[in-house]
Amino acid sequence: MTDRTWRGSGIDLNLLPVQYRPRGMPWLGVSLVLLLLLTLASLPLLWSFQAQVDADVSRLQRELGPLQERLRQVRVAAEENRKLREEIDKTQALVKSLEAEHRALVRPGAVWTDLLTRALATLAPEIKVSSFSYNGKQLTLQGEAGSAMVVLQGAKALQGTGQFSRVSVTSLAVAGGEREPQKVTFTIIAEK
Repeated sequence: MTDRTWRGSGIDLNLLPVQYRPRGMPWLGVSLVLLLLLTLASLPLLWSFQAQVDADVSRLQRELGPLQERLRQVRVAAEENRKLREEIDKTQALVKSLEAEHRALVRPGAVWTDLLTRALATLAPEIKVSSFSYNGKQLTLQGEAGSAMVVLQGAKALQGTGQFSRVSVTSLAVAGGEREPQKVTFTIIAEK
């Protein structure tokens, strides 16, 4: 008789008590054991992978240090470039302004040097002209004097020359007092 017929007939030939009989492993148990063995086998591989990742991170951090310093230098250079660009823009605006004034001063028929010379000769010696401008129609004089009366007399003298259609004192600021000498700053505009 074969083993199959004995089992099929329901006769159990295993004479060992139940606790000593071989047990069959269910699929879940086998799967867990295989999973545990696979996990244990992969631990060295995971440690190796982690060591490689740590080495790569360390290398990247070493490379990042000089790059961050270079980035800081680039940012400093960019800020300096921005400041230089602002200075260049200001200088270009000043050049355009000076070119416009130059064109007004040298254009044909603008005899502003004679006009300025005659205007300065008209003013009293106590009047010190610190700056002037001429745009072809209007002469602007700025400076200092010892008193407001001297400035007003100078404006009246300019009007009396007949070179200007209208002369006006647009600003007059008095500084000083009883114990200090009086100092007057002024702006005179004489229109041609």
